[in-house]
Amino acid sequence: MSLNRYIGGPVQDPRLKKVYLIDPFDKFICNYSCRYCVLGRPLTDKCPISRYRFNMLIKGAKYYVEKYGVRGVNAFLISPYGEPTLLPELPQLLRTLKTFNKPVAIYTNSSGILDDKIYNLLLNFDIILFKLDTLYKDTLHSLNRPSDEIDPDEILSRLVRFRRDFPNKMYVETMFVRGYNDSFEEAMELISAIKRINPNKYFISMPYLPPGGDIRLPSRDTIDFVYRELSQYMPNRVFILDKPVEAPLNRKVDDPVEELLYIASLYPIRLEEAYRYLGSFGMDGEVTVKELLDLGDIEVRVWMGEEYIVSMTLSRMIKN
Repeated sequence: MSLNRYIGGPVQDPRLKKVYLIDPFDKFICNYSCRYCVLGRPLTDKCPISRYRFNMLIKGAKYYVEKYGVRGVNAFLISPYGEPTLLPELPQLLRTLKTFNKPVAIYTNSSGILDDKIYNLLLNFDIILFKLDTLYKDTLHSLNRPSDEIDPDEILSRLVRFRRDFPNKMYVETMFVRGYNDSFEEAMELISAIKRINPNKYFISMPYLPPGGDIRLPSRDTIDFVYRELSQYMPNRVFILDKPVEAPLNRKVDDPVEELLYIASLYPIRLEEAYRYLGSFGMDGEVTVKELLDLGDIEVRVWMGEEYIVSMTLSRMIKN
């Protein structure tokens, strides 16, 4: 694991395996405010970044790739820290990443696909991961909480059309949350929608990370039903993501605190694992964690009976 201000990795993504993460954001920005998101509520639905930061992003990514190479890396992924289709500079960023001769992937909440300009831009990516949590408008606005009125039927229509137009890999993911979209009726609608889209892969997710609030694991009967029904239609293309990727706190680095913050911005870390990692550098884990809590860099949240560290910043290095 290595990082600079704008690119990190490689890390293990449960959908794409080993990836470099590209982070163009100054702060977490999204036009959705999903209840299960561990990053909190978005600050705005507009996402301009300074020309200076964007130039440094391009330079930083090129330097990083020249230094560490791309061997064994499956893709460059933009970006888990916000909704990347809000970036005006996304076309230029895509062109730059394409020069590294590795697939360029993007994870999006699907709202941008309603805009013709963004729709056409997305056609130039190698891998796209679309989110589709519901076909019910009420559920969309209670679970995903978009900043503007969005019709999920329009999203579905665009996704079906995009699948026909897109020559590369198109994935779809649903986050199932108890009491929101895990009823039998919602499941039947989603099954029908996924069959219409017929993506290369479909991921059934659940909130195994500690988001807080009223978020609970979905009905396992619903998960198994969706998996069973779609696996018959899409053999070997349906996957259940029901456990976190283990946070890779296993490398010797110059700044273990910085590394801890960076990893915790990707995956919440079990508190005991954080203590163990800091202790391996001769540090008092409990004291260091308390200092980070006092600085506001992290929070400790309880999820499924265990305590986790959640980073409240993309890391001081990235933030600065």
